[in-house]
Amino acid sequence: MFCYTWCMIKELLDQNKKIILFDGECNLCDRSIQILLKNDPHDIFRFASLQSSIGKEIQCQYGIDPSKIDSVILISDYVKYKSE
Repeated sequence: MFCYTWCMIKELLDQNKKIILFDGECNLCDRSIQILLKNDPHDIFRFASLQSSIGKEIQCQYGIDPSKIDSVILISDYVKYKSE
């Protein structure tokens, strides 16, 4: 599963897609994602909840400590950006 998941993530990033990790248990985060989905006419963003298997894999790949996450994380061009 690891290779497939990482290959899929790499392919998305190579296509200039941006990956947004969010707290799937947070209503505000979920609503924010719904707004982004409705306002993404160029189909740039892909989303994964922090609790999902792919979300956990991305956290592992980017050295993101899951116990210290209290924000939305953007993965773009193999770089992570965290809101403060």
